[in-house]
Amino acid sequence: MSPLKSCDNSYYFSGPEHSERDHWIGRGAQQLQLTGPVDQDHLDGFFAGRDVRGSNLLTQARLGKHRTNLGYDCVFSAPKSVSLVALAGPTELAREAHRAHRTAVTRALEFFDSQISQVRRQGSTKTTYIDSIGIVGAGFEHAVTRSLDPHLHSHVVFANLTRGSDGLWSSFNSAFIWASARTTGYLYQANLRHELTKTLGVGWAPVKNGVSDISGIPRGVIESFSTRSQQIQARLHERSADISTANRYSMKRFAALSSRDDKPVDFDLRGLSTLWQERLETLGVELNGDSNLFHRSQVPEVSNRLDVELTSAIVSSRAMARSPFGLYRHTVNTACELIKPGSDPGQIVQIAREVVESPIIRRERRNLGLSNYLAASNGSLEKSRSTLNRSRDLVYGRTNLKDPFLGAVKSRDLIPSRSL
Repeated sequence: MSPLKSCDNSYYFSGPEHSERDHWIGRGAQQLQLTGPVDQDHLDGFFAGRDVRGSNLLTQARLGKHRTNLGYDCVFSAPKSVSLVALAGPTELAREAHRAHRTAVTRALEFFDSQISQVRRQGSTKTTYIDSIGIVGAGFEHAVTRSLDPHLHSHVVFANLTRGSDGLWSSFNSAFIWASARTTGYLYQANLRHELTKTLGVGWAPVKNGVSDISGIPRGVIESFSTRSQQIQARLHERSADISTANRYSMKRFAALSSRDDKPVDFDLRGLSTLWQERLETLGVELNGDSNLFHRSQVPEVSNRLDVELTSAIVSSRAMARSPFGLYRHTVNTACELIKPGSDPGQIVQIAREVVESPIIRRERRNLGLSNYLAASNGSLEKSRSTLNRSRDLVYGRTNLKDPFLGAVKSRDLIPSRSL
């Protein structure tokens, strides 16, 4: 997830990767009846607060208010093994891999849209939250990294602008966006595994941090097509003495930004695909319908004891000290990793909610002096912040982690305006 500071979205409309597959996406786009290919002028105009007819959606007094970020770029990246099938495999397998990726993006985005759709209204005495039409965005599918390695990924670019149920346009609550991004990624990966197991019968390596590669493709092969990861790890190694657990994610982001070059704009995607196929053959990997990588696994059933397993995992975790919605998202993440790779994740969001609201979890949180209020509204997210901080001090003790690079990492100058 990256904030966008400009109304110029030409990056997504240029280069060999741009195709007619770009499309309007999001619940808000459906509400506004935006369909088909995306026109850059319309997208740029919407970022600037204008509709497709050029009319201002915001009054002049509100155009710049609460809109530090004009939009966001939400990136859904397939694991390297899936990228190899989609971009270096035979036509039939590649088509199925692309279809699975797009289906997974759509389903994950539905969750994300539902989590961020409530907008804030400031009254004279209190703040309230109301429903909105959700995301008005555009989807762009890209195929390579900046090092020209295969990398199937989709950019979902949406304006920081939505229409509330009161008819007024305003920005999203950024706290909801950042808080929901990780869980959205977990759901994308779980849906991708399910779709590929269902159609291609692939097996999966153990899931780590929500991600898994197709089993049978050697790790060395995956790493040989992961030049950008190697560059980032090399930069992290240079700063290894300065990295603490508390800010490792921020330092990894910093390493990615400081080690990347501009993305080439004059490459031949078909030519690259041929080169990737030749490299795979040299490495002894066959990506074809007769390969033992495919048609060997069936979709596993989701355990009917998933709620019990989830409850046991959550009660014994540090996540118990989180806000109600933080615990809920953590429970969804845990469910994505607990189900067998390739299982249908369609019910885990509801199961996670039921677990968080179960008598066992509610009793344990009461014992810690924490709120159990998990309403349909995300409004409790901000209200629970002070309670969350107090509970962490109570349960784990107050710590003051200091890092010489943390200030630099959080600098706005280093926040990327585009994906890695």
